[in-house]
Amino acid sequence: MDKDELLERYEALGDGGDFLAARPLFEAEIQRQEESAAGLRGPDAALLLRQYGYLLECHGRITIRRAIEQYERASALDPGADKVRYQWIGAKASLGEPETAVDLHRKRVAAAPGDIRELRLLSSAYLAAHDYDAAAGVIAAGLELAPGDAGLTCQRGEFKAHRGDPDGALADWRRAHELDPEGFDPVYSSAFLLEREGRLAEAAQVWRQIVDYATEQGWELTAVWPRQELQRVLGLLEERKQPLGMRGLPRVFRTRGSNPLSGRSPTHTGKRWPYQPAEGVHAATVEALRPKHGHNRPLPDSGRTPHGPGASG
Repeated sequence: MDKDELLERYEALGDGGDFLAARPLFEAEIQRQEESAAGLRGPDAALLLRQYGYLLECHGRITIRRAIEQYERASALDPGADKVRYQWIGAKASLGEPETAVDLHRKRVAAAPGDIRELRLLSSAYLAAHDYDAAAGVIAAGLELAPGDAGLTCQRGEFKAHRGDPDGALADWRRAHELDPEGFDPVYSSAFLLEREGRLAEAAQVWRQIVDYATEQGWELTAVWPRQELQRVLGLLEERKQPLGMRGLPRVFRTRGSNPLSGRSPTHTGKRWPYQPAEGVHAATVEALRPKHGHNRPLPDSGRTPHGPGASG
């Protein structure tokens, strides 16, 4: 079979063997055209790249479905574990299926009214589904029962960020981090929101604080990605020729100790950063807050309706 037939089979059947057979064929053809005198150009080359991209997308979706299966098995074995529930919610949302999580967690809240954990999970599901009004109602109800809940406070910040209240979001995320110094979700979310708002100097400060804290703890691998983000934001600042001086800059986070991010050190077993889906925060928040330049989802060019386990929704 040629690469296009293998792609169609993989989309429909989800057989890993078809992916393993198709990928090197696409890569070899791309390399051949790149090295040719004509180069990789024109409509045919564009279709080649798009079809290869769709092969990878199918692989990603199929892999996420397999991850969901593992999350469900893990939840069955340990019903009290929170992190896997948030990972499941995020994974379902990434496949365009957030309503499954909403339906499940509405039933769980109905069965346990007033349970703060269940309210956090339901509001996370609503945020993943972009149902912000419903999320706001659940968050408000939860905070009335538990005013100092870090997870719900962080979720309220997410709601405010999506509703165009960046200062309110930053205040909530600062408070959430004060309530739970081991939870770095609001710190990362703040860095991305500040960049989206064009407040690059402040975003750079947050990334620098994260890098400094990780370095102080001896977490060199943990510091790699934040350091890359810091350099990227500093590069944007340089392009803008914006002074790095931070006159009147508010302290984004004020926690215990001289370091703005100091406090209880998270353990390396299950520590929640760099950013991972964590208690009360939808995993897609970071990507939702990243500045975006638009993208087109690749689809097969055959005129068929996408189908099978690898198909886009």
